[in-house]
Amino acid sequence: MKKPQSLAGDMQTISPPKLRPILPAIACLLLFLCLGSGVEWMLFEYRQQQSAWAKAIDANHAETLLARLQAELNTVIYLSNAIAENPAIRQDLPDPDKMGKFFTDTFRLSRHVQSFAITKAYRIAYVFPPDDDGQTIDYDYKGLINQLPWIQANLETRTPLLAWTNPPERRLTYLSPIFEDGQFWGLLSTLINDSSLLSTAGLTQTTGEYQYSLRIQRKEGLKSAAILGSDGLFDDPNANVSSMTLLGDTWQLALKASGETPPSNWRLFFRVLGWIFAAAFAALMLALWTLKRKLDDLALYDRLTELPSRHLFLDRLKQVIRRTKRNQGKFSTLFINLNEFSKINQSHGTKVGDMMLAGIGKRLIGLIRHCDTVTRWGGDEFLILLDECPHDQAIIIAENLRHQIELPIYCGELQLRVGAAIGLATFPDDGQSLAALLKVADAKMVKDKALHKN
Repeated sequence: MKKPQSLAGDMQTISPPKLRPILPAIACLLLFLCLGSGVEWMLFEYRQQQSAWAKAIDANHAETLLARLQAELNTVIYLSNAIAENPAIRQDLPDPDKMGKFFTDTFRLSRHVQSFAITKAYRIAYVFPPDDDGQTIDYDYKGLINQLPWIQANLETRTPLLAWTNPPERRLTYLSPIFEDGQFWGLLSTLINDSSLLSTAGLTQTTGEYQYSLRIQRKEGLKSAAILGSDGLFDDPNANVSSMTLLGDTWQLALKASGETPPSNWRLFFRVLGWIFAAAFAALMLALWTLKRKLDDLALYDRLTELPSRHLFLDRLKQVIRRTKRNQGKFSTLFINLNEFSKINQSHGTKVGDMMLAGIGKRLIGLIRHCDTVTRWGGDEFLILLDECPHDQAIIIAENLRHQIELPIYCGELQLRVGAAIGLATFPDDGQSLAALLKVADAKMVKDKALHKN
């Protein structure tokens, strides 16, 4: 004789709705990426801020150097202008002794001056300090083909000229025109010691903290080669270029911090720490979500049978009562208790009893409509809500459920059977409140239990 089929394969089961595990995992991954991106954005903003601060410091340093350079040049310019305006320069030129005494005293006060030269017209007539042999250099400025147009242009406007001669001569010269009775008389040429000038201004490469490059752009638009450093530094995008105007010419200073900035260990530390925090926070959110789902399942569904919990059943029953009152309809409630179930627990253990309860729950789910609700009320008791079901239809359903429950149930190799006591209460005939319906159903279940005890 063929034994009845196991409950696990032939009964419909309603289980708690579960989201696909991939959805919260994706959400937590996105959270992890967002937090990590936030860490990278903060580090990027910090680097940008640090870069802006560094550029501001470099620009301030460059402005300071140019101000010091201008101050040092002004000492030479003011001294040279004072000498050029002194009438004794023209009157005492024929007397070498007077000229020597005048320039000896003046030379002690001068800074960064390498030599003075006086020209009558464009030819040099006196040089201090003199050469070792005491001879005056025979030199005509008209031979300076490149500088002569600038000199003549400055003479027309009666303005001095600061000229830089590139290597191989490499000299910085300040030319002050000398006038007598409004007519051009000659020039005072002051040769500036560029090494002393730049060193005093702080433009030196010996510290190694910065790289410098200095050049002059004349008001005519012509650029000199770099006085200091290389021209390539002006084209470096990481270099700071500042400028000042002196005697109509533009002095440009390019400045760049020497060497590469070493990688910051603390920045790497915060990046790793930030990503670890992002991973930990995302994992915590996933764990909390999983825990919440489990708690929701425990609150809304019976852990053993996976049937709706008592709380969910009562909430559904309240909704049906309100709707049925509004529609003036009827519904029924079944209170089911398993007869002799305690003997199964005593004879075969609670594990077999739990398997049997789960099997009964699956069987009940398979026998009711999708609009109905069944719950494990507690122990071996079940409640069924039959929506829009009058009393006569509920009696037929109850007897069918009793017959199905009393069929054998296989738990492994064990064939077990239990009886069922069922109490029926119909709304509104047996009561119009939740408590009244449950009280009537429970009382009828007790009477039916006594009737079908054996």
